[in-house]
Amino acid sequence: MQRMLLLSGLIFIIVQVEAQFVYDYTYDFDLLGKGARAAGMAYAFNAVADDATALSWNPAGIVQIKKPELGFSNSIKNTEYRHAILEYDYKAVYSFDFFGFVYPLKLKRKNLVLGASYQNKMNFKYNFENLPSEDSKMYGKRNLTVNSVSLSGAFSITRFIGIGLSYNQWFSLGNKMENHEYLYKKYADEYTFDRNINYSYSGHNFTAGILLDFSPFQVPLRYTLKYDSKLWLTDVYDFTGREELIHYDGADTIYLNLLNVTEKFEYPGIITSGFAYRIGNYLTLACDFDIQLFRDNSWIYDFSQTRRYFTDGQETIYIDDKGYEDVIFFYDFVAFNQYRIGLEYILHPEFGYIPVRAGYKNSPTEMNTFNKYKKPVKRTMANSINCGTGITLKRISIDLAYEANWFHRMDEEFRDEKKIDHFFILSAIWYIK
Repeated sequence: MQRMLLLSGLIFIIVQVEAQFVYDYTYDFDLLGKGARAAGMAYAFNAVADDATALSWNPAGIVQIKKPELGFSNSIKNTEYRHAILEYDYKAVYSFDFFGFVYPLKLKRKNLVLGASYQNKMNFKYNFENLPSEDSKMYGKRNLTVNSVSLSGAFSITRFIGIGLSYNQWFSLGNKMENHEYLYKKYADEYTFDRNINYSYSGHNFTAGILLDFSPFQVPLRYTLKYDSKLWLTDVYDFTGREELIHYDGADTIYLNLLNVTEKFEYPGIITSGFAYRIGNYLTLACDFDIQLFRDNSWIYDFSQTRRYFTDGQETIYIDDKGYEDVIFFYDFVAFNQYRIGLEYILHPEFGYIPVRAGYKNSPTEMNTFNKYKKPVKRTMANSINCGTGITLKRISIDLAYEANWFHRMDEEFRDEKKIDHFFILSAIWYIK
């Protein structure tokens, strides 16, 4: 009976830990476009957006494109993580972030521009090991990305006004996670826990934008207003976990299976306002501000689960326990607005153009900073500093950027936690004609 109570208690703890693990790493509120040019300006790019990467930013921006373009972008992320108790050694991970094609047409002296693109919307890749101690060792990897394919069109109503619309279909690639944990002298003489999750995401929404170009009035200013519609992002996944408690007089093994798990997360609509102002011929200042319209949004979690327990090397105990759950959460996040500020200066030697870029942005997270009484006191905001350069020639433009994104908070146990993500981004635009 004591052993049964212990096993039941451990399973309850594992389910809660796994649920928290999945929730902490499933959602991202920094849904930005791609490209090293935008990254170098800290992603203050919605009113600039005048190349193929505009497909991932603002469909109204592609109305400025006069010739067919092909663009791509990729990145490498390296993470530094420090905690008062836990320390992890993250390996660098590579991601292919964007591919897009834009084709402009003329329609009764108006500009009609069509485009199609692929974008890595959320990057949850990691590969880490914790710094081992005499009591524990852990390593894990995940290659999950949540992506979209988009069809876009833009039309110039006048020289002053352009409009654009995109339809976005969301899906996931490389959707497997593996975690392995080894703890000694915790629940038994030795303890191991392995888990594997296979994810499958789906959803769809649209993006609409309007771009006002004041240059016909001799004012070097562009202003944009963009709306990303609400998104129901559905994740269907299978979880398999194996826990083993090793005693020197035998081994107890617990199997835990969660089957047919479905999560639905309601992302709010996002309103973006942005401007780009040119000073002289070569300096551009840009700023974006996002308002995420959270208001009683829903988070639905459905699953059926099978729990299996047995012992090895002792008197056999076997239980097959099946459970079902349907939970609906309502949340109202109000602190997920974001602003981004960037600049671009163009050097112009005879052989081409060399840009110099820099910027800053804040990045909302779903985490809280806690006080010593384990009470949340404020929303944790990450910060980013960005810089970049490149070269633009007659037929091709190549851009490089660096971003450092970090946060610092106190967790539920009032322990110091710091994380820094270093991004290195490379992108290119090919001017076809």
